[in-house]
Amino acid sequence: MSVLKFMMPIFLCAGFLGLSCSLGTESESENPNFTLSDGSISLNYVNMKYTKAVHKSESPDKPPMALIVALHYGGEPHDDFGREFLEALVLPAYSHLRAVIVAPVVPETGTWADGQSEKFILALVDKMKSAHRINSSQVMLMGYSLGGIGTWYMAARNTDIFTAAIPMSCLPPDNVLPIDDLPPTYVIHSDADEVFPFSEAEDNVMELQGKGLPVEFSIVEDVTHYSTSGFIPALEESLTWLVEQWD
Repeated sequence: MSVLKFMMPIFLCAGFLGLSCSLGTESESENPNFTLSDGSISLNYVNMKYTKAVHKSESPDKPPMALIVALHYGGEPHDDFGREFLEALVLPAYSHLRAVIVAPVVPETGTWADGQSEKFILALVDKMKSAHRINSSQVMLMGYSLGGIGTWYMAARNTDIFTAAIPMSCLPPDNVLPIDDLPPTYVIHSDADEVFPFSEAEDNVMELQGKGLPVEFSIVEDVTHYSTSGFIPALEESLTWLVEQWD
């Protein structure tokens, strides 16, 4: 099944890699715990938009913060896609996590699981580390559906960059198989997923665990694939696991 067919979920509630790089501009808005800003980054004259949420506890007098890169689901990309994903799923679950959370908009290829998207994301990580005091041992990649596929792809290929990964409601793409290395990974999947069969997700986790890879499996009950907000509690519960990995 083509990842380009994954449509936007229905909400129940509202100079890196040797490439030319432009930092772009940012505009800010407010959130109870985070300051949100929209920006862009360019590689070889191709542009990628993103929304960044910075926890308001950021201060030169406090320890470096974690970095979360959040990859959105499928659908027709637009400039606010990253912001919508943050506000619909990530920020409600991670409202008290002291972190910089950045959600880019998928490049024109329409997939996160390819070399172009990977270069963009690694350049974005580099940019966030330059702009903020980031703890390099606390860099997590996460994504939902299309974004989860990209999470599998990039986490397996960049274990020196990402120290944790949370793929949600997806399966690994064929172009990253077999997976022989991963950072600590927390897989979230519903037993009612009608797009990615639960049995295949479970088999994938069992295979990776059989290789001795650090993979945990969180099962969501009775929530369909497109009911994204139904996954907020499961994502919030992942914080306990995340703290354990980074302690």
